[in-house]
Amino acid sequence: CESKGRFVRVADADILAAVPALARACGVFAEPAGAAALAGLVTAAADGLIAPTDTVCLVATGSGLKDPGAVAAALSAPSAAAPAADGPVDVDPDPAALDEALSRLNLDQS
Repeated sequence: CESKGRFVRVADADILAAVPALARACGVFAEPAGAAALAGLVTAAADGLIAPTDTVCLVATGSGLKDPGAVAAALSAPSAAAPAADGPVDVDPDPAALDEALSRLNLDQS
């Protein structure tokens, strides 16, 4: 195959965990089907199919507005991958303060 494409199997729980992770990391409000690509990426990386230096493009195709019930279930599901915040985080209106808060939550983009 020219693309060297692969596929992985992911559990429903991993897909549900990807919904809030995608929202936190990228600000994308996806339904579970739309977040399945992120769950697959996490699995593929854990399985060694994707190297840390690889460039990857994910396409989230399903808006969270399409299936709000599924999104509500995903947001109430426990997630081991969720950042260690116990609720909203107050951040001063300053880029440096935002960078520091994102870094504390392991969400910095650097």
